[in-house]
Amino acid sequence: MLSGLALSPAFAQETPITQGIHAQQRDAFVSHLMKQMTLEEKIGQLRLISVGPDNPKEAIREGIRKGQIGAIFNTVTRPDIRVSADPTIILTPAPREIVNIALEQSGIDPNGKYIGFGLRNWKGLDTALPEIAAAANYAYEKHGLTPVFVPIEFPSDLMPAERVGALLHCPWHAVRTRQPIEVTIGILSRMKTVVGIRLHSLMFSAGQGVPVVGMSYDIKVDGFLKYIGSRTCLQLSSVKAEPLCRLIDECVSGALDNEVHRTAEMLRERESENVKGAAKLLNISDNQLGYVTNVPAGCGLI
Repeated sequence: MLSGLALSPAFAQETPITQGIHAQQRDAFVSHLMKQMTLEEKIGQLRLISVGPDNPKEAIREGIRKGQIGAIFNTVTRPDIRVSADPTIILTPAPREIVNIALEQSGIDPNGKYIGFGLRNWKGLDTALPEIAAAANYAYEKHGLTPVFVPIEFPSDLMPAERVGALLHCPWHAVRTRQPIEVTIGILSRMKTVVGIRLHSLMFSAGQGVPVVGMSYDIKVDGFLKYIGSRTCLQLSSVKAEPLCRLIDECVSGALDNEVHRTAEMLRERESENVKGAAKLLNISDNQLGYVTNVPAGCGLI
């Protein structure tokens, strides 16, 4: 409280001429106030209290009245909390013809059958590489799916792709040129399933209704897969080919198709909360927000 008074507008905006006078006024005010405070009240100014079961609001109000509490936190009232999704979830893929051109430029037949991989460098990747390669070979031999490595962060994601590719005994491709994000999403949408370490390879794919297998290196990957209700997740640090192949089988079998499509719809619905929340904050309609942000209403803030 005292520091707040010292920094209040009454003592701010000092000029060289008034600085000395204001400093004297401030010191005199604080000194006078301190003399009126009891030792208990002075100690109370140093207490920072969190609202919770141990400190109910009524007890905190009483403590403030008695000068026994200097500040509180965890007290922001949010009456309208909404769970939304990353706006990138509902980005529209590039037109089919554009995606076809990008695939052909990478030597990939637009009409082929593929399993996508979204890899990244991370601690533990070295031991996982042979397991990932074994699963990619399995997907080709068992399901006729050619591995395609799709970089999210270009060009760094190409390095793990090349390392896995060197271990493969089957044909494989990599998208070796930087693509607009809409084209990348379009490419991922062509995959029968996507195996990803990169969070956004999983997000983009799930948003397009493509079954995903996550290899988690961070709680954010676990959190996303849990958020969409996915059971197809392994820890990167302990990934093995056998369970990875089983998850690929499950994704390719079609058993998850209904669940995956529900997930895509749920993500789009959740993302629409971004638009509604922003429109409410700005006190404008959803349609006006779409116009202001130069994207269609319902497509979120990009």
